[in-house]
Amino acid sequence: MEMLFAGLAGGVLIAVLLIYIRNILYANIGMNLSTWLIATFATLIQNVTYYPTVGGEWHLIIVPTIISVGLIVITVLGWRKSTFGRINRFDIAVFAGTILCLVVWLVFDGVVANVVLSFALFTSFIPTVLDLRAKKFEDEAFPWGLASFGYIFQLIAVAISIQALSEDWPRLINPILVGLIGNGFVSWTAFWSKRRN
Repeated sequence: MEMLFAGLAGGVLIAVLLIYIRNILYANIGMNLSTWLIATFATLIQNVTYYPTVGGEWHLIIVPTIISVGLIVITVLGWRKSTFGRINRFDIAVFAGTILCLVVWLVFDGVVANVVLSFALFTSFIPTVLDLRAKKFEDEAFPWGLASFGYIFQLIAVAISIQALSEDWPRLINPILVGLIGNGFVSWTAFWSKRRN
């Protein structure tokens, strides 16, 4: 059953990535460079730490792998299309915080590092939210909201896989914090930013 939900999550997130790639190529959207660089870099590393966190259950890393590949493509396309805005001091502070999380990854085991990286990934959404609120650029709410929806399936797959909540709770952090809350926060902000126009 968990494989079904992991597959549904993967399918929805592939659709999200394709929609976002289309928006970069054909719509007038803006992107925060630090958000995408942090998300791409941290997600790649998190994949390494998420595998031991989920106890080697390969079907639970389908979504993180899809996201990693998609983030690389989106970051490269955004760079080539020059859709990135300028980096400010707050962006640099968030990036520095991510580097600290990577130091934690080097020092501690996979599960601890995965939890810390989930918080680093969550902070990567903040520069985009601030840029949207300040109207530095516009973005579509739909792909972010759809990503949040897709992570509901990932959360169900992870919840089904849990044997003992007291031991396996770190599995839930990424789908909740990054998937649901992070993407949902950007979606909500993008929606209300356009409504204020």
